[in-house]
Amino acid sequence: QFYFTKGAFSELPIDRISEFSKEEIEQMVLKTVPINLQERFSLVVPMAISFAEKYQVDPFWVMAIMWTESHFDQFAKSKDNAKGLMQILPLTGHYITKQLGKRVSKKTLYRVINKPIVNIEFGTYYLKRLLRSFDGNYKLATVAYNMGPTGVRKRLRKKLPVGVRNNYLNKVK
Repeated sequence: QFYFTKGAFSELPIDRISEFSKEEIEQMVLKTVPINLQERFSLVVPMAISFAEKYQVDPFWVMAIMWTESHFDQFAKSKDNAKGLMQILPLTGHYITKQLGKRVSKKTLYRVINKPIVNIEFGTYYLKRLLRSFDGNYKLATVAYNMGPTGVRKRLRKKLPVGVRNNYLNKVK
C-alpha cells in the first residue's frame, strides 16, 4: 500500500479510495495544492482521476507524480526533452503508443505529447506498466518512473538498495 506522508492524505490508505466520490476526491486533493496552482490543477484533476480509474492505479499516486514532475505545468520540458504534465520522454511516448495500439508518427507524437489528455493518459498507463512490472511495489515503480525500469532492475540484481535516500521518491510521497 502507498500512504501519503504530508497534507490531507497523511492517514488515508489507498484501499479506502472507494469510499469517496470523484468530486470529493477532487476537492480533497485541491485543498492540498498551493492556492496559486489550484486553478491550473483543477483542470487536470478530472483527467488524472479518469485515467487512474481506466488503468486501475491510485489516483493520488498519479497526481503526486504529476506534481513532482511538472508542478502541473502542461508546457514543462526537461533538459532531456521530457514533456508535459507527466514529463514523458519522446522514446517512452513512442513505446506507449505501440503498447496502446495507436498509430502515430514520431513527428505527430512529439507535437501532441504535451497535451494534457495525451500526457496524462500516457503517464498513467506507464505507471500501471511499471507497477505490474514490479509486482505491485509502488516504491520500485515510482523510482523506475524517474530513473527507468532498467536502472531499478540493475540495482536489484546487484542487491543494491533502491529508493533509499531518493529525493524523487521523497517528493512523490
